[in-house]
Amino acid sequence: MRSISLLDLRLMLARQPLMALLLGVIILLAGALLIQQPPVQPSLNDTIDPARVIAAQRNFQGVLIPAAELAKTQQAVLDSAASHHLVIGRVEYAMENEAGAAFGRSSMNFPVTGRYADIRIFIESALKNHPAMAIRHLSIQRETSEASTSVTATLNAQFLVGRR
Repeated sequence: MRSISLLDLRLMLARQPLMALLLGVIILLAGALLIQQPPVQPSLNDTIDPARVIAAQRNFQGVLIPAAELAKTQQAVLDSAASHHLVIGRVEYAMENEAGAAFGRSSMNFPVTGRYADIRIFIESALKNHPAMAIRHLSIQRETSEASTSVTATLNAQFLVGRR
């Protein structure tokens, strides 16, 4: 294969003026893109209002469960499950503190067995009544028996707990 020399390129462009025009436009556009300055992004310090940050932090701190009331809150969730006619299985508890933060995460893993509608109502009620609680994982398994309409749901509930 033969390489194209400058003379070959000049002859080709002279014989095909549209190709020369297209090549010129491509070169001009590439040059314009390279020369163009990127838009100036506003600084992060310019867009954050310190008063809003403090208000958001206070709002978050207000949602946290005090550490002294964690056991009471977890028991209230279990009592709520029982009041919705659900059978509660073995409950496992865990606690982990967030590094560099003034809160921790407490988790409660437990199965409940009952009607699907009762499980849905229980979960909705628990989330509504405990804003510092989140359902991190939910697994639902239907019983295979023809006579039974029960469902077993395994929940991993997580609570945000204040450390102060």
